[in-house]
Amino acid sequence: MKKPTFRLQKVLELRRWREQESAQRLGEAQRRMAEATEAAEALRRIREAGIEQLRRAHAVGGPVGELQNLSYVLGRLDARIAEADARCLEAEQRVNAMRSEYEKALRERRVLERLRDRHMEQARAVIAHAEGLVMDDVAVTRHARRAAGEAGEV
Repeated sequence: MKKPTFRLQKVLELRRWREQESAQRLGEAQRRMAEATEAAEALRRIREAGIEQLRRAHAVGGPVGELQNLSYVLGRLDARIAEADARCLEAEQRVNAMRSEYEKALRERRVLERLRDRHMEQARAVIAHAEGLVMDDVAVTRHARRAAGEAGEV
């Protein structure tokens, strides 16, 4: 009996390929989100240092020009932080979309694998049944030969 084949094997391989591609895109999106988060945190640390510098300048009674300059720099940092936060949010949304895409690809592959497993199990059952019929036929033939041989001896 010929070996059973799964007719949707090519589709299963395509699903595996899509899942791998989706996983790579998800990893890239997560890397970009981590970079955006790190950049935003770096800007926040710089802002905190600027605020500390502004406090020291106020405490010492520094020149007005220096205080105005520090205030301007802090205002620009706030704007950059807002931009960085927007990039973080965008990156997070991209990661969520890529995660959904990956989970869908994973489900599609698993469905086909379960279908293939069921198909192979049914094929094995058919083969086992056919082999059982052959063995039964052989047993009946042997029994008939023995019975005929014993009947000829009597």
